[in-house]
Amino acid sequence: MRCPACASNSRVLDTNTLKDAVIRRRTCLSCSTVFGTVEERSEDILGGKAHCKVLGVSPKGGGGPVNHVIYFLENPYNRTIKIGFSTRVWNRIRALSSSSGVQFVILGWITHATVELEKELHERFRDDRKIGEWFSGDIRGDIDALLGM
Repeated sequence: MRCPACASNSRVLDTNTLKDAVIRRRTCLSCSTVFGTVEERSEDILGGKAHCKVLGVSPKGGGGPVNHVIYFLENPYNRTIKIGFSTRVWNRIRALSSSSGVQFVILGWITHATVELEKELHERFRDDRKIGEWFSGDIRGDIDALLGM
């Protein structure tokens, strides 16, 4: 996997395997940037080997989300940010990627979250709302601060 900062090779620091996804925290061998990947697991019917497709890259890396998650995704093409809630976050991210054809950047997540907190965040950023749960990229600094990055 190439580093999102400098495109050099990286190595895996740790891996968290879920039923449908693999979360890896990686470090760049050249610039030492730590980042994370979320990979979809699928089985090769002919060879019986597991294959992974990267669904998203988080430049700040970190652990993995659990049930009741507020997630923050960035569309790399228009820099809009989605603030969403899910109890099956990997399925949700996979569905969004599959339906849109976009490999979203995972900015981060809040675990043990509530729908009420998601609504509070939507209200907080209402002036930057583009459509639905998508907001202007201008909130990126606020999201990074909220996530402690």
